[in-house]
Amino acid sequence: LPMPAEPGLFFYWFCLRQKDKICYFSLDPDSLTGGGRVLPARPRFGPADQHVRAWQITVYDAEFQVPSWLIGSVIYQIFPDRFARDQDFTVERFAQNSWPERIFHDDWNENVDYTGKPDTGYLACDFYGGSLNGIRERLDELQELGLDAIYLNPVFRARSNHRYDTGDYEQIDPLLGTDEDFSRLCAEAQSRGIRVILDGVFSHTGADSRYFNKLGRYSGTGAYQEI
Repeated sequence: LPMPAEPGLFFYWFCLRQKDKICYFSLDPDSLTGGGRVLPARPRFGPADQHVRAWQITVYDAEFQVPSWLIGSVIYQIFPDRFARDQDFTVERFAQNSWPERIFHDDWNENVDYTGKPDTGYLACDFYGGSLNGIRERLDELQELGLDAIYLNPVFRARSNHRYDTGDYEQIDPLLGTDEDFSRLCAEAQSRGIRVILDGVFSHTGADSRYFNKLGRYSGTGAYQEI
């Protein structure tokens, strides 16, 4: 099967014809070995589907080189809101960043919310107050684990606690700290031989962002106002 030279993902299945009968043979999502199953209809999937019922071919850039430092490195992933509060944490930080849908846990040991508020439902908007300074203050402990790099889930301003619905890629989320806090974290990690990797997710954003501004929380005009 000739494939294009441009890198990308391609999905495929087989169409089986016998006289006037047609069926399809595609990936069995329940198979642990990549097996297939016969389907009565053509497989369908869209960009939002998490489990594509088709086999995959990856076309890669033959000239791409993995950074030499990455090979064999030990990488520790951190979800910033749930890692550690810093020594200067107070609940007033929550009050300064309060939105109607947000839930704040005064007690670090409270159970995680999975229902949301009655008027909004679950939006992944509960926060524990972990911060960039909280990570920085634990660098000695992290170094003792023998890390080469820290991989941070999104740290840019966003509505949710996971921040994959990024609201502004040019601003550190105020609940996590400031640009200066981020710079200090990177500098002190580097002094210990630890790199900091950001989960940029530049294909992700949310309706509550400077780009769409559906809720009017950002200055200027977003795509929502232009509809």
